[in-house]
Amino acid sequence: MAIAAPGASRSRPAVVDVKSRASSRLLFVDNIRVWLTILVVLFHTMIIYARTGSWYYIEGREDFVTGALGAWFVAVNQTYFMGLFLLIST
Repeated sequence: MAIAAPGASRSRPAVVDVKSRASSRLLFVDNIRVWLTILVVLFHTMIIYARTGSWYYIEGREDFVTGALGAWFVAVNQTYFMGLFLLIST
């Protein structure tokens, strides 16, 4: 059975490879992903509380201002956030 020399480790290229992948990662994409995840939670909360969707659970106020702001928030965010999730997932 042969004994490897102290400096001849096979794991060294793997460590270099991991470091090169980590340094090539775009951190702003992670920030966009976190922001979009928070936006999805707020989006679904707004659907429930502003009654802008046809969900099985409805709660919240029944005034015009809440409904109008909720409809605006849902309509604006619905236009881009799922497409942006698809774009940054590749």
